[in-house]
Amino acid sequence: MKKVKTIITILLVFILLCVSSLNIFAGQEPKNANAFENKELVCAANKGDFSEYPECSLPAIKSAYEIGAKIVCVNLQKTKDNIFVVMEDASLERTVLNENGDFSGNVSDYTYEEISKGFLKNNDSTKSDLKVPTLEQALEAVADGCFLMIKNANEIYKQLPQTDKLIFRFENLKTKEIRNIIESYNYNENSPAFCFTYKGSIVFPALSRAKLTASTPFASIIEFTSRNVNSIVFSEFLGDKIDNIGTVTVADMTDYKKCGKRVDDSVGYDELVRAGYDVIITNHAKAMCNYIEDIEVAKKELEVTLKEAQKKYDNENCTADTKKKLLWAMEESREALALSEIHTAINNIEDAEKNLVYSDNKQNFVTPVRVALVVLVGGIFAFIDVILYKKPKKSTKIDKE
Repeated sequence: MKKVKTIITILLVFILLCVSSLNIFAGQEPKNANAFENKELVCAANKGDFSEYPECSLPAIKSAYEIGAKIVCVNLQKTKDNIFVVMEDASLERTVLNENGDFSGNVSDYTYEEISKGFLKNNDSTKSDLKVPTLEQALEAVADGCFLMIKNANEIYKQLPQTDKLIFRFENLKTKEIRNIIESYNYNENSPAFCFTYKGSIVFPALSRAKLTASTPFASIIEFTSRNVNSIVFSEFLGDKIDNIGTVTVADMTDYKKCGKRVDDSVGYDELVRAGYDVIITNHAKAMCNYIEDIEVAKKELEVTLKEAQKKYDNENCTADTKKKLLWAMEESREALALSEIHTAINNIEDAEKNLVYSDNKQNFVTPVRVALVVLVGGIFAFIDVILYKKPKKSTKIDKE
């Protein structure tokens, strides 16, 4: 019995010391500030950097990579002699001039030699000195670690070269068609990534499409589209679910019907990043790349702010309730992805720091909670003493006679 009492006493004293050494009001300790998660955001430049150069030209493609885009999105057209060229439209009229003026007809009506006699139009419709590039030339222009997305891959993907520089984008396919592509494609170590689209606003089909997309042997990418600005595909709820699946998400801002009628600017980018999108296709590559740079700068500022806040949080001379508010601000900041969210997080942490209440003396060790714990443990000791160590009365023979 004495050994049992000794063990129980040691355990109770240990629990009391551990509890009394904690800050009862502070809650869970925050993670180290260095644990700030960095989620990369990718700019996909539609038709390259055509603010400076003719769309889909080699200089436009190269410039897009130079300013920070990781993906350039283009359409391919096939000439009469079966050569793929980089051009947005099937028709030549909008973008190409020959010696006599506009080209008439489609790319498929001419050989590449005939098309190469023409020149791409500048943004003001004047003639440039640039030629229509071939797919082969465009692939040579792809920077290291970057990609060329073929937007109209549905009918031509089997005719395209297998290279990990390419992303095949498949639009408006049914589940059965997608499964057939995934199962029948002849994969190798240089196979391109596949991007499948989902158009709609229903969560379960969207998740089902994402899981199907994730079954591809290589990089899996899914593009969600909807006219509805409040569609579930633009919600943080779906974004969290997709993160668990592991599929890269894409939003196309070049067509307002695909991105919930959002404008292709920093406000639109912010809303999509907040919803968890990884890749944004844009007509304004420079603006998008500047937005990404601003996020990186803000993340570094937030990291510094978190480190300073951690030091202040560890200061025992601050009152418990104000430290708890600082803790909340620090924890919430770790979920910030969009630029506006990061700025808000920094402001919230700084406000919580300003509102910290300092005490000249360290917190009093004797608090009502700790006194109650001591009383409780004392009561347990008394109960053990009564139950385990109560001596039984000596039995006495009673002569009933």
